[in-house]
Amino acid sequence: MMGQRIVATTLFIASCATAFAPQPRIGAALPPGAVARGPRSAATARPAERWSWSGPVAPPQQTLAPIFDFEAAPADAADLWERIDDVVMGGVSSSKVVAGDARGEWRGIVRTDGGGFCGARTATLEAPLDLSGYDGLYVDAALVSDDDVARRAWKMTIRTGASRGEVVHSAEWAPSAGARGAPTLLPFEAFKLVRGPRLVEGAPPLAAGDCASVYGVGLTLSKFAAAKADGTATVENFRDGPFAVDLFAVGAYGAAAA
Repeated sequence: MMGQRIVATTLFIASCATAFAPQPRIGAALPPGAVARGPRSAATARPAERWSWSGPVAPPQQTLAPIFDFEAAPADAADLWERIDDVVMGGVSSSKVVAGDARGEWRGIVRTDGGGFCGARTATLEAPLDLSGYDGLYVDAALVSDDDVARRAWKMTIRTGASRGEVVHSAEWAPSAGARGAPTLLPFEAFKLVRGPRLVEGAPPLAAGDCASVYGVGLTLSKFAAAKADGTATVENFRDGPFAVDLFAVGAYGAAAA
């Protein structure tokens, strides 16, 4: 069954793809048919000041390459995500990603008894994606159940190996509150190597060159703050209970052509 889902993941990304023109630092990033929809042209890309940015320096105008395009194909995109909630550590939280109207819907309930997080990740790709020509990943999402974005920790992971173990690269992100806003851009260097809740000491941050073989990505809503070498602190005044996030796209981005 899992093998069928992995093949389906690869086939969906390939079947929904359109070719895209080479761009500086972007052109050869993905093999033909690897993205669900070609990136927007430099002329239609939104200005940097309208983006939610997680890097230390404001970026230039950006070009998007949606990989999981919930807006264009919500049912197919949602089927590629699986839950990874705190039941893996004895918790009782639950969530799932389902198709909505031109969007995906990540819905669930976070309970702190024995755990305190909900997560969704993609099935491992049979043929990994080459994202080495891009600058980072982006998430276009909105928290629609309430506006308490800051009372939760939001994390994105990227997996550069075929293993499904707990060692991944992780970065913090946040959805817009209440309604769709600007996508969050996460430069590759924002992703740190973690093993579960702990930072792997001495490991360098992720670089574009490390992303020639990406086997999957994941999103997490958690009571646990960013990983540290000595463990993870909890979010002050964490909001547990039901949540709802609308997902529009998860993909890669790079500097637009001059």
